[in-house]
Amino acid sequence: MLLQSSVDGKRLIYQSDRHRDGIYLAELRSGSTEPNVRPLMVDDWFNYPRDWTQDSKSLIFESLRDAKRVILRKTIGTELAEVLVSGSENYRWPALTPNGDRLLFTVSPTADVADPSKRLMTMAKDGGARFPLLAGFYTYHCGHTPSSGCVVAEVEGPQLIFSVLDPEKGKGAEIQRLDTDPNRDWSLSPDGTRIAICDENWIRVVTVADHKVESLPHRGNWTGAERVTWAADSKHLFATAWSDHYSQAILSIDPSGKVDVLNEITEGSGWLEDLRASPDGHYLAFTNRIFERNVVMLENF
Repeated sequence: MLLQSSVDGKRLIYQSDRHRDGIYLAELRSGSTEPNVRPLMVDDWFNYPRDWTQDSKSLIFESLRDAKRVILRKTIGTELAEVLVSGSENYRWPALTPNGDRLLFTVSPTADVADPSKRLMTMAKDGGARFPLLAGFYTYHCGHTPSSGCVVAEVEGPQLIFSVLDPEKGKGAEIQRLDTDPNRDWSLSPDGTRIAICDENWIRVVTVADHKVESLPHRGNWTGAERVTWAADSKHLFATAWSDHYSQAILSIDPSGKVDVLNEITEGSGWLEDLRASPDGHYLAFTNRIFERNVVMLENF
């Protein structure tokens, strides 16, 4: 904040900086690399897409409202969002189970990401009793087909450990351990067969069945993949990455590493993150952080 007062002391000018985290939808048209992008809603809350309902008609998202994290559902084409989980604590990272009947989410007393008292909870998708699954900080994703299952990741030293997740019993058999930054984003394919992880070089893929780890072929001048999600076909990926000419983009990446740019912004004009593709392949939801800078004048203060 920069301050400057008038000579007579009756006026004060200052610079006000803020940002807004809004959810946008990219409408994925077959054969097009330039999707129509529009805001999911217009408000001043901080919103982050987390999952889709199986019919692809509604987005499950997390929102910071009045200093508390809550979980909501927004049906495409409707004006208002429906609150699914709220209360005296903070509720984050919602994920629907593969058959769509239960909701997984994280609860903590504070909004601090590093809060050690986090609990992974489960409840019926439309509400009801909440049951604890795991204590501690975990990340998790579920597939979009009944047989796809769920995967949970936990941090142990410099490793990110992936395991099977039973939505009723908790953590199951270990899948793979990776030496990587534990804060790296990852995603489970809709069919539950593969895990994609952003790493310091590009993207790695773990095959759930045989635990095999491979690096995705890297083409072009895009580096620093930060966010990743699978497309509906469980073959292509969407990822955010940076170029060597100071721009960030959402990329569509095929199994051979071929890249198409879906949406690109210049450095400083925004920040793209939190990608979630709909099961029917029609939409890609993402967060766009918009930075605002205003000059404000106060008189007679």
